[in-house]
Amino acid sequence: MYGTRKEINEKLKRAFTNSEPLAVLVWSRETVTDVIDEELNDAEADRLLRRIGGVAFYGHAAEGISRHTLSEWLRSDRKTIETVTVDAALLKKITETAQRALLSEEGSAWDAGKDCPPGVREGLDDVARMLTLLAA
Repeated sequence: MYGTRKEINEKLKRAFTNSEPLAVLVWSRETVTDVIDEELNDAEADRLLRRIGGVAFYGHAAEGISRHTLSEWLRSDRKTIETVTVDAALLKKITETAQRALLSEEGSAWDAGKDCPPGVREGLDDVARMLTLLAA
């Protein structure tokens, strides 16, 4: 799971009973920067946190999250990104349409008693970043 403490608490309330025992491992921006051997900026650390939170609900036990995993993700994120020029109003309209679709997918997952799919969570994170950039 990825989100603020409040958001994660809400997700846990929906997924587990009050008396169900849990073991929770917490990753923070500080933890990520301490574990990785490379210099990170805040945006990179946040992207890694989102990727950690996007691992399937029970996938951590099977896949694990290690220093090696974080290094691979960071290398992948740092690859050169192709840039295009798009009219800001059109980009905002498309981004808001994508946001509505992703929120609908998230709602359907929760209505079905499932966790938000990682791809949907990553998409919502991308939408939030895009809307922030467009507002600047």
